[in-house]
Amino acid sequence: MKTIVTTFIFVVLNFADFSLCIASDNTPQTNITALPAQDTILREKAQNRWRAIISGDFEKSYGYETPDYRKKFSLESYKSRFGKSVSWLDSEVVTLNIVDNGSLARVLVAVLYSAPSPVSNGVVTNKKFLWEEWVIVESEWYHKH
Repeated sequence: MKTIVTTFIFVVLNFADFSLCIASDNTPQTNITALPAQDTILREKAQNRWRAIISGDFEKSYGYETPDYRKKFSLESYKSRFGKSVSWLDSEVVTLNIVDNGSLARVLVAVLYSAPSPVSNGVVTNKKFLWEEWVIVESEWYHKH
């Protein structure tokens, strides 16, 4: 019985190996990697933009703004939008919706920040939800004002 089972396994494995050779036609296989979905790319860009803001790297976050925005507003003008009294602590992309045949997206970001308290001399930490718009310009996602 052991000989029959061993012979059967040998035949099956050889047949499987032979079948693979026929199916592949001995042509080298190329490793095809699927392109990431647009929502994955956009989620990463939105999160990276906020990471740059949180770390104070406004030059990097400025790069996520549309080319038209960067033509109209300087880096210094962009930096001034964030003020000096608010500290950005953390962010998370909560959800996103890509619309208009994939050319526009609305991204909901939860942002944790601290700021001077309006009622005391202390600091208040709060979470705010922000809807952002992102657009495709020359096949790339950019934050839109």
